[in-house]
Amino acid sequence: MKNYTQTKKLALILTLSLLLIYSIGCTKTETAIDEPNTIAIGEPNPSTPIDSSTSGNSTSQTSPKISEESAKAMQVEKAIQDILQITLKDIEGNIVKDDFSDAEIKDIVLAFNDSFTMDTAYIEMITGYTMDILLEDGQSVFIHSYGDPNYIVASNSQGETYHLGCEVIAKMLLDTSY
Repeated sequence: MKNYTQTKKLALILTLSLLLIYSIGCTKTETAIDEPNTIAIGEPNPSTPIDSSTSGNSTSQTSPKISEESAKAMQVEKAIQDILQITLKDIEGNIVKDDFSDAEIKDIVLAFNDSFTMDTAYIEMITGYTMDILLEDGQSVFIHSYGDPNYIVASNSQGETYHLGCEVIAKMLLDTSY
């Protein structure tokens, strides 16, 4: 009789514990799953348009985690000039376009150099096209999109990677009309 009573008490305690855990919400840790419109802290809001009226002072759009001084230093560090060639490739590495006009190259360089640095996480995936920029000094920049029409990821040949707000290049990488 004692074993039956102890087993019954143990079962009751276990049942109450599970009920308590469930009611407190320990099984519900990810609100983004339940609320699809929730944006993780530190992530850019994809529905917020980028204000292009501040072009020329793009560091003012930089993530609030980055100081103005650091943002300006990164802006200078990532800047490109003296372009030898720009190649647009599809996801399989096939060349989509490599005959950019001087005006197109100037627009790409201006957009890249005016882009603002983000200090936020981004998805580690490539979608759309990729862009290889070869510079006259032998350096190169690889740019890819992760699907957001406002943001890109750029890696240079020195191994530095930047998460950038650059609507012009981001839309070019996602454009399927080439």
